[in-house]
Amino acid sequence: YIQRYLDHDPRNPEAWLKLAQLHGLAGNHMAAEAAYAGALDRDPTSTPAIMGRGDSLYQLGRAEEAIVYY
Repeated sequence: YIQRYLDHDPRNPEAWLKLAQLHGLAGNHMAAEAAYAGALDRDPTSTPAIMGRGDSLYQLGRAEEAIVYY
C-alpha cells in the first residue's frame, strides 16, 4: 500500500520513511537505505530518517558512511 501511495504522491517524506522502516524490519537493508535516502531528499531534517539511514548503512557494512548519520 505504501508503494502505491508513493506512486501517487512521491513527494511525501513520511511515506518514504514508512517504506524504509518496513524494508529494514524485513532485513532488506539495501532497499531500506534507498528509501531513507528518498525520505531525506524530501525532508533533510527528519531525525528518524537520518538515524535509519545510518543504521541501514551500518548493516550493509558501510560503517564509514554510516558514522555521519549518528
